[in-house]
Amino acid sequence: MKKILALIMALALVMGLAVTASAADDYSITITPPAGVESVSYDIYKVFDAVPGANGTISYTLVSGKTTAPAGFTVDAAGNVSYTGDATGDELTAADIDAIRDYVTGADLVTTVEVTDGEPVVVSLDDAGYYYVTTSSGAVVAIDSTKPTAEVTDKNQVPTLEKKILVDGQPVDAATA
Repeated sequence: MKKILALIMALALVMGLAVTASAADDYSITITPPAGVESVSYDIYKVFDAVPGANGTISYTLVSGKTTAPAGFTVDAAGNVSYTGDATGDELTAADIDAIRDYVTGADLVTTVEVTDGEPVVVSLDDAGYYYVTTSSGAVVAIDSTKPTAEVTDKNQVPTLEKKILVDGQPVDAATA
């Protein structure tokens, strides 16, 4: 009886590990468009390949076909990419973002997503990586996928247009000729 119970417990443990392993392979970016925007498109580029390791560590390497890294990044003898720029904290500098924008090409484009209803959209990705997201509304975002899922909130403002006409120095909505 103890052997059967041990076998059942071992199978339950293995099945639990299998579910965890398959869930770790799901990578996505959730993009939330700015309020008031009815239609905006996002281009997602893969800058570096990534290999998640133990304890949340991650190793970045160049994507296939690339031989150099953008300014602000270096590649060591083992092929690992490291950040060497001037940023402090978690945000890249404007120069780093410009270097990444100049570095990616059409071959690095993973997908383009059109958001037409103002609701967040989830973009599924095939694998881990360092991704760069641009938008038709002007935002530029770099994403480091040390986690299987990333969230991007487009913080561009939608300009409001209020037309006023000056009549005798006073703003009015309409005037007659």
